[in-house]
Amino acid sequence: MENESEPAKKAIPKFGSFRPWSQHNEEPIKEERHTNTRKPSLPRNHPSHPDSSEKDVAWRVDHRSHGSHHHRSRRLERRQNEKEKERNVRLISPRPVIVPWNESSNLYQVDRRGDVGNLAYGALHSYSIPSYFCVGAGSIIGVPPHTKIDRHNSHEKAVVLRSDSGHSILKREKALFTSKKATKLRELRIKPGISRSFNSAGEGSDFIALRPSSDKTRESAKDEILVPQDSSEEGDVHYRSIEGKAKLINRPVDSDLQFASDEISSEDETGLTLELERALRQKSLNLSRWVDSEPQNVNAWLDLIKHQEELLTFSRNSDSARITTAERVSTADIKLSMYEKALGKVVESQPRERLLLGMMEEGSKIWETQKVLDKWRSVLRSNPCHVSLWTKYLDFHQTNFSMFRLDEVKEIYTECLKHLKEAQLKDGISTADSRVLVNAQIYVILRLTLFLREAGFSEFATAVWQALLEYTFHRPSQFIDGDVTNNPSLKEIRLKSFEDFWESEVPRIGEHGSQGWDSFTNQPEHLPAAKRDGGQVSVLGAPENALFLGWLESEYTQASQARAPARTTDEAEEYDPYRVILFFDIRDTLVDCPLPPERGNLLCAFLHFCQLPPLHSSERFSKSSAWWKDSFVRNELEMDLEHHQLFRSSSLSRLQPFTPSKALQNEPGTENPVTDHPLDFPLPFHAISLDSLFASNHLWVSAFRATPTDSKSAQSHVPVDWVHQALRSLVTKDIGGEELAEYFLAFECRSYPNDVKKTAKLLLKRKPSSLRLYNAYSLTEYYKGNTETANTIVTTAINMSNSFEESIQYDAIYLWRTWIWQSLKAGDLMQALHRLFLIPNKGIQLKPGSDQEASDDLSVINPAVKLRARNLLIARRDHMLSLSFYTHTAFYIECLIVLEYLTSSTPLDSIISSFASHIDVFNGRLTSKSSFHELLHQSRAMLLYLHVLHKRPFAPSLVRSALVESVCLFPNNTIFLCIYAWNESRFGIDDRVRAVVNNVALARSGSQSDAANNQESIIPHVFAICTELSRGTTLGSNVHAIRGTFERAVSSDCGKSSAGLWKFYFMFEHSTGDLERAKRVLFRSIRACPWMKELYMLAFEHLRDAMTFEELKGVYDILVQKELRVHVSLDEAFEQMDGILGQKSD
Repeated sequence: MENESEPAKKAIPKFGSFRPWSQHNEEPIKEERHTNTRKPSLPRNHPSHPDSSEKDVAWRVDHRSHGSHHHRSRRLERRQNEKEKERNVRLISPRPVIVPWNESSNLYQVDRRGDVGNLAYGALHSYSIPSYFCVGAGSIIGVPPHTKIDRHNSHEKAVVLRSDSGHSILKREKALFTSKKATKLRELRIKPGISRSFNSAGEGSDFIALRPSSDKTRESAKDEILVPQDSSEEGDVHYRSIEGKAKLINRPVDSDLQFASDEISSEDETGLTLELERALRQKSLNLSRWVDSEPQNVNAWLDLIKHQEELLTFSRNSDSARITTAERVSTADIKLSMYEKALGKVVESQPRERLLLGMMEEGSKIWETQKVLDKWRSVLRSNPCHVSLWTKYLDFHQTNFSMFRLDEVKEIYTECLKHLKEAQLKDGISTADSRVLVNAQIYVILRLTLFLREAGFSEFATAVWQALLEYTFHRPSQFIDGDVTNNPSLKEIRLKSFEDFWESEVPRIGEHGSQGWDSFTNQPEHLPAAKRDGGQVSVLGAPENALFLGWLESEYTQASQARAPARTTDEAEEYDPYRVILFFDIRDTLVDCPLPPERGNLLCAFLHFCQLPPLHSSERFSKSSAWWKDSFVRNELEMDLEHHQLFRSSSLSRLQPFTPSKALQNEPGTENPVTDHPLDFPLPFHAISLDSLFASNHLWVSAFRATPTDSKSAQSHVPVDWVHQALRSLVTKDIGGEELAEYFLAFECRSYPNDVKKTAKLLLKRKPSSLRLYNAYSLTEYYKGNTETANTIVTTAINMSNSFEESIQYDAIYLWRTWIWQSLKAGDLMQALHRLFLIPNKGIQLKPGSDQEASDDLSVINPAVKLRARNLLIARRDHMLSLSFYTHTAFYIECLIVLEYLTSSTPLDSIISSFASHIDVFNGRLTSKSSFHELLHQSRAMLLYLHVLHKRPFAPSLVRSALVESVCLFPNNTIFLCIYAWNESRFGIDDRVRAVVNNVALARSGSQSDAANNQESIIPHVFAICTELSRGTTLGSNVHAIRGTFERAVSSDCGKSSAGLWKFYFMFEHSTGDLERAKRVLFRSIRACPWMKELYMLAFEHLRDAMTFEELKGVYDILVQKELRVHVSLDEAFEQMDGILGQKSD
């Protein structure tokens, strides 16, 4: 009956997708089943088992109460079931099919004839060769597991093996610090309820309760401690909760804290995210309405485009480490469409230039190289006179590694100069536009000469500046009267005269015996004696391990001899066509500078070419500061990286604490005055003043760095003697006025101290009434340590000034200021105060051997004397301000601040308050970021620095607040940054330096709200690197943090093309001993700066042991392929080595 009640078995359904095995797969299985005589054993509990019966089943049921036997039998049954399943799987698994060779099969084909195309083409057809892939990640059967195939060095003729012992550790370390999913430190915050309970304490309370006050009894309070009242409100986990203790690891240990990234549960903060999103949406709506209402307003379009970055920042996940490539590309695409739409609305020339620049910047992120190039040509064809467009076009060509060729880039520079000259000659052009175009030509020439010198063509670059200086400042008298710029006939006559002067090969500016173009016209000079260069060191026959070392020494020797152009009469063992520069080579680089301001800018550009600071005039500095921050102009780190203290005394792999100056961690006064100056910085940038031009090594920052007289990188510098002779030639003919004369005395005081006294007397003989020259002469004596002589010069000049004209007497403040500051630097405050009180006097009467007045007692400050001096300083300050003599005004403000500082009971407070009150006189006349404001901020910083340096009592917070104010206004000024780091070095717990660098210096330096004043600079990046190097492991730094700071710098728009920054990065990696990383950084630097020959030479100088002969040869081949200058060719040596290898193989 039971069998009848059971439902009938249904047939197994068949699906169309089911395909039975092929015949050749079934036969072996059947054959195996027949040959296997042993039947598969079934489990005892199986119904078909012969031993399985009702009796056994009943017995098992009766004995289930026996625990141990039951569990053991169950385990045995499970094991038997698993074995039976495995056996059944093996029975039905297909076996490989073996097909006889003489039977046809569709698995392969036999072709005995071959491909007839092999005879015609000598190789197999590439599309007929199947793709093969290697497995094992470079492992080889039969070799140790840690030995892998080196895919970078292996080639078709040989397979190179490398040992990866310890590689896994480095790999895990790299993954730990680079993975986006790596464990991060999570920010904590106090729970809103807890913070309200603490804030509820009254201001007059004598204590702060650890828990909210309550009137409950002790037992009720005990219950409150055991069961917190806010447990349900705050979501705390009960000990009986299903989450348990194992899931509490995602909660802070302190119950009063919560993670900042947790869901906001407070009523006060619930709508924070929604409010922020609502604000961004409202801003987007307002900007869109602004654009719709004013489609011609370029600022509206730029604000709307810039707003896309804020939207991206808000929409990104906070856990991601950096912006991904997809996010960057998508944002660039959106901004690009907005730029194109804006260009269709804006028709004015100047606003369109800003939009075109932005469009090309965003397009370069998503377009291919050829499309970017075509777009640039189309834009420049439509806008040939826009200076900024040409500048960015030059940047694009100079930094594009794939299409870089030196001759092509040089032609683009020449084409740019041609278009700018044509725009200057157009009819109806205004004077302001003409000046802009002339300054643009000067900048292009500066870029061109730096580009050629860094590529190895120093002779051509030097010849261009020789021609420009002669053509502009040593012009004959018949070509000075009148402007011949727009007169083609007179211009051709002048060019023909200059061609005769150049081709005569007489001594030119910067060379001994030079008289100038104007002297050549009146009386020709004699030709200089022929020179003979040293012979080359032969590298033929040198072995592989010594070939590049010998070539390196010979290349440096030849480069040092080729820093100035040669003449046709010079003797040389081998002919070098690049040594002699003809007039035809430099004709296109000659620029007409008809007005004095443009000539002053030409002088500043020449100083930049010589790697010298700009002129100290505030007007000059305000115009050339943009050049001084340009990464293509300031692309060198002005220090010897191999011997600088950053890499000298300790290995970066151990990260010993050191700073850009070791004195940043020392007490004031204990630093080494030569190597450990707290203001020593590898890339200085600040407003140039007399204090920095004549600064001593241990008291203030010097504008002049170490002179590159004789170094291995001499091929990238002009000879110091040539610079000295050129400046002397200009000063002798009174070019540049008193400003250049002061600058030349400062330069000579540093480089030629034995000649400076003679030069100063010669200049004073020509201008006996120049108080500024007397002041510069006294500063040279102070610099050399002759204090008594300097004091005599100052007092004599001040007494003489009473007989001069009133306009000349205005410059007496230069002498008074120098005299007062020298006392402050010496630490004699009473002497400085006495000199301030002497300013109202008509003359100075001193005791023999002292500058103290005979009848004056300095033990007590006379209020009447102080009031008299203060009133006089204020009156003269206002008078100078009315005449627009801003430098004199700033000097009188300095004296007023020093007067308040010396007579106040709270010196630091008086500095802050007096500075804030007196600097307001510039309001309405100058902006808060003018160069005169920067000079006053530097003077205040110097006064604060001297106060702390002489170990006087001070409050660090006051110094900090004053320096932060200066950094916010001038984020690129290294004086403020270095003094701030020096002041914070005694507080190792608070990491304020890093916060100021990231939140103030880098943020404000990269601001694009005003492209003229706030252009992005590499200076804050370099400072961030130096501070990270100085932090050490005890303050939270390590190799990875330093490397991350380097990566941030070289990834920025200003740092990616800075050759000096890349070299800095390479030297860091090399100093750690990780030569593989150093090699990778070197290749990246060459790709980013393909014109910089010095980067190529680093491989032969520092990586000869880390790179194979083929790799070094590859670097040399790239050097030649990019058409950079090679003085000693290695082609013959390579051919000779190939011949030797061929003979050995035979």
